[in-house]
Amino acid sequence: MTGKHPDTSQATPLRAISVWQPFAHLIAIGAKKIETRPYPLPPAIIGQRIAIGATKTIRAAQHRAVNEPWLKQELLRLAVPPIATLPRGCVVATAIAARSEPITTQELVNGLSPAEYAMGWYAEGRFT
Repeated sequence: MTGKHPDTSQATPLRAISVWQPFAHLIAIGAKKIETRPYPLPPAIIGQRIAIGATKTIRAAQHRAVNEPWLKQELLRLAVPPIATLPRGCVVATAIAARSEPITTQELVNGLSPAEYAMGWYAEGRFT
């Protein structure tokens, strides 16, 4: 170590998306492969590595979600720690933003594993 800082003048910034816990954790451990969102990702990040940031706060909807039987079973199977103990307000992983397509039919949903389906919100009009 020379004590010099690396030259970052040519570095490409890493864009990020914010994801609620426990879903950010599920992405970080490789259990959740598809993130659904209410809006499309910016086209510039499709195919690019992005940071997965865990949101800083825990909303009531997150507490309700982790107690839903369909998700609770997966969280127990994967030994996910309690939501209050998961990291928040920081980057927990990186991933490739492979696509951002509207969910318009049940075709996509029909091809999902039960575990992946339990970890997402696949309503028509959302985006993968």
